[in-house]
Amino acid sequence: MPLEFGLRGLNLSTATEKKNNASGATQTTGSVCQWDIANQTGNTAAQIDKVIKPVTAGIAVGVLGVQADASLLNGVDGNFRFGEGVVVDVKVDGSGTAIAQMDPLKAQNASDVAVKATAGTDRWHFIALQAATTATTIKALLYSTGRK
Repeated sequence: MPLEFGLRGLNLSTATEKKNNASGATQTTGSVCQWDIANQTGNTAAQIDKVIKPVTAGIAVGVLGVQADASLLNGVDGNFRFGEGVVVDVKVDGSGTAIAQMDPLKAQNASDVAVKATAGTDRWHFIALQAATTATTIKALLYSTGRK
């Protein structure tokens, strides 16, 4: 219920939110992140309503997005993109499994990149609009609340 309530006040079609980077690392354009709206992942109280690296529990139920600024240090407020069907830049790791245009992508646990997802099995948050065979940044459709 807290997740649903939190999303009602957010324009998910074009939302850029000013949030604090609590990921523990510098984020760059396209870094995949999780908005810890209601501490659904058991993080510390200091991380609630901040942006963190996606973790398994958060990927399953959380709201994911991407970093919109060129570079954002840990502990600093910055711009993050969230939404449903929003075109974004997203960092991917296509080196293990090639990513084709229109492939679903999922967040990689404890990382700031997306990887190819298995449709029907994995919870995914992006659809690739460009192909990738190396670690790079591509255009993708973002679905913050995820699909399976």
